[in-house]
Amino acid sequence: MEALISFCNQSGGDGNNLLLIDLETGKKRYLLDSVGGFTGLARGNGYFYALAQTSPTKIYIIEKNTEKIILDQELREVSDPHSIAVDKEIVYIVSTSDDSVLKYKFNKKKMRLVFEGVFWTPKDSSGRKDTCHYNGLANLDNHIRWI
Repeated sequence: MEALISFCNQSGGDGNNLLLIDLETGKKRYLLDSVGGFTGLARGNGYFYALAQTSPTKIYIIEKNTEKIILDQELREVSDPHSIAVDKEIVYIVSTSDDSVLKYKFNKKKMRLVFEGVFWTPKDSSGRKDTCHYNGLANLDNHIRWI
């Protein structure tokens, strides 16, 4: 069994911030080592999804079997990402500074995430500032849940 561990707010230049570790053997491998940190991770359909702490926000999609980066894309709609969840080809991202959950579709033919709009924002939020500070979103038993 393996665990994917992200580190955020990294400084000092070593950049070792996305770690895949085999929980049985203890073997460690860094999948990405050139980004300042990550604030969201998900797994789905044979891929790892990682939200980078960059401006603008970037997403990396890594093929699980080969550990090859298959997508490195800016997501200009996302402001201060804090979490990500995947349901088949749909990717949900918490845009904390906007009190929103954004919806993207993963187009595998074009190898792009396509923005589909705001999936959810709280009833009393303007959707333009951080008033609720959502941190967690997960796909549990094929249902997207707030955590």
